[in-house]
Amino acid sequence: MRRAAEPRAILRVGSHDAGPRDDLIAVEAPLTLTSQGDVWLTTMRTPGHDRELLVGWLFHEGLVRDPRAEISSLSVCGRPFDASYGDAYDLVPNAAMETRLKARDPAAFSRTQLTSCGVCGRQSLDDLVFEARSLRPGNTPRPWSSSTLTQLFTTFGGTQPLFAQTGCTHGASVVNTVGRVLVTREDVGRHNAVDKVVGHLALSGQLPVAGDQALLVSSRASLEIVHKALLAGFSAVFCLSAPTSLAVDLAQQCGILLAGFFRAGGFNIYSEHQRVVGVLP
Repeated sequence: MRRAAEPRAILRVGSHDAGPRDDLIAVEAPLTLTSQGDVWLTTMRTPGHDRELLVGWLFHEGLVRDPRAEISSLSVCGRPFDASYGDAYDLVPNAAMETRLKARDPAAFSRTQLTSCGVCGRQSLDDLVFEARSLRPGNTPRPWSSSTLTQLFTTFGGTQPLFAQTGCTHGASVVNTVGRVLVTREDVGRHNAVDKVVGHLALSGQLPVAGDQALLVSSRASLEIVHKALLAGFSAVFCLSAPTSLAVDLAQQCGILLAGFFRAGGFNIYSEHQRVVGVLP
């Protein structure tokens, strides 16, 4: 199996430790999903939690609803001692999922997805936006305190061990209104990190998520991040960086609390501001 980080020789310039040294670099490697002879996905990712990544992707694409009941097997292809072992998985669906797969065209998915791409299998952006606007959070939303959000934004980096080693990965976490980080996954692709988290929740029977839980990402919040959060039932999305215009529009239309751009101890609220208490002195 590939490692998530590998050493590389570098030359450090302009600091107290300038000179040649080894540095840990986050691995970016392809992951392929096949089923019944068809290639459904080839995506660039950071190795680790690959089953969760694939299940999260299948869930977000509407190809699986209950992975524990609908996936007969999801197994690694190849020989354990090959360098590429772990980079390909084969899916055996049950009858219900097989019917769903047959209704879709694998060619719409099978082009290689780069680490910056999180919109797959849609004929156009309008298709994705139209679908997303019909969604609503899965459970009754709970209020959030501004102090809890500040705490989560401040301490979030401590939940990313791979980022601490490499400085190169995005993180996605499930957090709750009392400030606990429940699960974190990392990847060089921000949408992959979200897929891994949602795949974990799907495999453990925790979807849709509780109303006191939110998705926290280390990156910007773009349209597909808010869309993936909606599909999983999240009523709140927090991002360390800023959201895009489409992400804000979708959050406002679907009742998602969207906050981010954490700087100098403060942050912005882009939608559903009434659900954050203690904002003003």
